[in-house]
Amino acid sequence: FYRCHFGLDIPAGLPEVGFKVLAEDREWKKGELLVFCDANMHEAWNKSNKDRYILVFDAIRPEFRSQKRKLVHVITASLFLQGLAEKIPFLYKLPLFIQGGIHFFARLCSIVFIPIRNFIAQLFA
Repeated sequence: FYRCHFGLDIPAGLPEVGFKVLAEDREWKKGELLVFCDANMHEAWNKSNKDRYILVFDAIRPEFRSQKRKLVHVITASLFLQGLAEKIPFLYKLPLFIQGGIHFFARLCSIVFIPIRNFIAQLFA
């Protein structure tokens, strides 16, 4: 994926508010797009006392377009697991095979429920 961050409200620049991809520090700017490969190690920080607002979206790299459906389910499951771990922090401390099992179950649920959701949405459109 190309992960895209569009700066909506950025309280400060580097070094107070920033973003790192591999070894490169970057900063968000209001109204500008920051794009990077999601496969690279990355991190963000906000050491200011104000909130930072970023619109985040992904673009599928051309070589993976044929796998779009599979990627949607993997990402949906990953977001579910991340959200669950924010509410239940000890999940990050579980063995990787248990985290992988939760991710696998979430991916199966995604495969079942997304088409059902789409079908119901078409009925009421």
